[in-house]
Amino acid sequence: MLISVVRPLNCAIASAAVLVISFLTIGQLTYFELFAAVSVAFVCAAGNAMNDYFDLESDRKDKPWRPIPSGEISREATRELSLVLFASGLTFSIPLGWVPFVFVLVVELLLFAYSAWVKKRVLLGNALVSLLLSLVVVFPAIVHSTFTSFTFLALPLFLLNFSREVVKDIGDMEGDRLANKTTFAIAKSPVAAAWLATSLFAAACFSVATFLVFWWSVPLAISLVAVVLVSIPILVRFNKAPEKGHGMMERFEKAAMLFFLAGLVI
Repeated sequence: MLISVVRPLNCAIASAAVLVISFLTIGQLTYFELFAAVSVAFVCAAGNAMNDYFDLESDRKDKPWRPIPSGEISREATRELSLVLFASGLTFSIPLGWVPFVFVLVVELLLFAYSAWVKKRVLLGNALVSLLLSLVVVFPAIVHSTFTSFTFLALPLFLLNFSREVVKDIGDMEGDRLANKTTFAIAKSPVAAAWLATSLFAAACFSVATFLVFWWSVPLAISLVAVVLVSIPILVRFNKAPEKGHGMMERFEKAAMLFFLAGLVI
């Protein structure tokens, strides 16, 4: 289906993060926050579609069920869709002021650069896309010109997604080799990539714990404890056999992001 190329769940999570951080920052939700959330959803959708456009060769091997390699949507239609979505994201940022508008424009340019060129650079691509994702937490501060302790949550989000990107590369090694893409898992080894991903995950949990020192929240603390306890057997299995355990680790880290978000909301 056409909608699957934009990964709607990921877009919804990014939008929800903007609304949650906005509410925690100013204590209310206005049309400003709604425009910001919609803008982020469109930009996220555009980035996902653009990524699929450039990932056709590797997806043919690793993810043949994806919309483009499966024939559900043409590569050209995906490119056009991403451009429309990029334009929509920019449009919804206009009422927010010139600073948020420029911010969104820069993010869109970096998303394109990531998919077209930077993604093929060892770890640099992983770091860039993780940085861009973490900016959903920073965007409310840009919109309101108000930086609070919640802006600090960009750090654990960056680290957690960085870890997940490294994990994803373990599962994509065959396709990445065919596409002449060198990732950390290929340049070093799946075992080394698993250790790096584990270290980044641990750093993300530690940064959440540090955040709790400045902004105590029982629900967030419970979420952190739950994530750490559940992670132990998953990490053991993942590090023992990275090429078999990468799928579970990837899904777990996505769930961990939702747990932390829920801990902020409750």
